[in-house]
Amino acid sequence: GVTYKNKDQTSRQSILERTIVQSKLILSPEPDNVHDKNAIKVLSEHGCLGYIPIEFAAKLKGENISNLNAILIQKGQLVSGIYWAKIRISRNADKAIPFTSTCANESQNPLEPPLP
Repeated sequence: GVTYKNKDQTSRQSILERTIVQSKLILSPEPDNVHDKNAIKVLSEHGCLGYIPIEFAAKLKGENISNLNAILIQKGQLVSGIYWAKIRISRNADKAIPFTSTCANESQNPLEPPLP
């Protein structure tokens, strides 16, 4: 999640705050991750934003991650001040793989309403 700190203690919230919507993101598999052998880290030019949710990472098993594109399509800030993000993953700019991840509690009202 985007509310955790990274191993190097950098703030994912700070990294997300600096990452611009429509930025290309890097997907980096972590097969030695102790929590999820299918873990896929999501990185912006500023650092690690978090990981693809475990249930979707499992569906990407067998995909050539280097053939996937990820883009930050939306971000906002909840009333509590916590930033959230949505990313889109596609195969080499083809049609999108049916996945959009929201990295915060959607039951709270964001300060910025979702895009239509």
